[in-house]
Amino acid sequence: MKIGILTQPLHTNYGGILQCWALQHVLQEMGHEAWVVQRIRSSHTFGQYLIWQLKNVVRFVIGRPRPRWMTRKEKAEIRKHTQAFVDRYIRPRTSLIYSTRGLRADYASQRYDAYVVGSDQVWRPIYSPCQPNYFLDFVPAGAPVKRVAYAASFGTDAWEYPEKLARQCRALASRFDAVSVRESGGVRLCREHLGVEAVQVLDPTLLQDRGRYESLVQGEDVPRSEGNFFCYVLDRTPRTAALSASVSSLLGVRPFEVMPRHAGVVTSRVALSERVYPSPLRWLRGFMDADYVLTDSFHGCVFSIIFNRPFVALGNSGRGQARFHSLLSLFGLESRLADGSAGAEAIADLLREPIDWVRVNEIRRSWRQKSMDYLRHALGKEEK
Repeated sequence: MKIGILTQPLHTNYGGILQCWALQHVLQEMGHEAWVVQRIRSSHTFGQYLIWQLKNVVRFVIGRPRPRWMTRKEKAEIRKHTQAFVDRYIRPRTSLIYSTRGLRADYASQRYDAYVVGSDQVWRPIYSPCQPNYFLDFVPAGAPVKRVAYAASFGTDAWEYPEKLARQCRALASRFDAVSVRESGGVRLCREHLGVEAVQVLDPTLLQDRGRYESLVQGEDVPRSEGNFFCYVLDRTPRTAALSASVSSLLGVRPFEVMPRHAGVVTSRVALSERVYPSPLRWLRGFMDADYVLTDSFHGCVFSIIFNRPFVALGNSGRGQARFHSLLSLFGLESRLADGSAGAEAIADLLREPIDWVRVNEIRRSWRQKSMDYLRHALGKEEK
């Protein structure tokens, strides 16, 4: 079966890149021809440049940092290591597609037998290049195509769709042959707002064994990390920097990061070389070398679980707190989520608390079987 995978754009998000790699390989191991459909947002139109500059005028007036407009060449430099991973390991892929018209043309030429939408936050409007595309609005209503959502995520327990978009996506969701979501709250959102029944399944990264990730790292001889306390914090602030330093001192470990020196707002004072993201293989190596992990990332938690590393998750409401609650409750690890007021001693104590990895791994095996069975049944083909 020829399958098109529709996921979020593959730029510098390590979890997003690896969930795509994992899902594509699962489908290929089932015997399918799985293509990643590269739907991305067009970010270099003249209109968008004008909007950018107007926003900078407002930022100047209110005294906030003014991001610098990034050229395509500069963006390519920032992404060069993550793109190298995508180019080598996520294949086949379509050419870049910037519009609904482009998706229609790709379907007309490729003639996929099925589309799999997932995973990551594909059903969160603020992240998707065009939300109806992720409900397959470009596929003709009567086309003989299986429509499957695998581990689709809304990213939050709250419904974020405006009414017009909700009506459109509700009609499109009714055409799906099978719908699964990554979070328990997504089951309720599908039922109450999309009018479809969904089941909960694992994020694709959890379908792959730890050894598969280690083989990727070992295959390219990635050097050992510079410490043993992996601090993967996306929203870095002076508080989180001080927190990680204090926790490492209490635990007697050496902290390290796998992130560019500067991420987030781009100003003229930040050198381009300080914004380049390391390879996803360096990121995976971080979990291999860590004795402890501190993170505010969903996939930071996921890979701590995969590698059986003691971890603490810092609450991150802006990025979707429901994802953390759903994941951790699935494995009985709710206690690993620290609220925003937690101090260094409390976090160090949490990291010292042992985790029953035998139990966690057994839960994962059970859910992996359930998730794989769902995917095989949804596509109507048994694994070879």
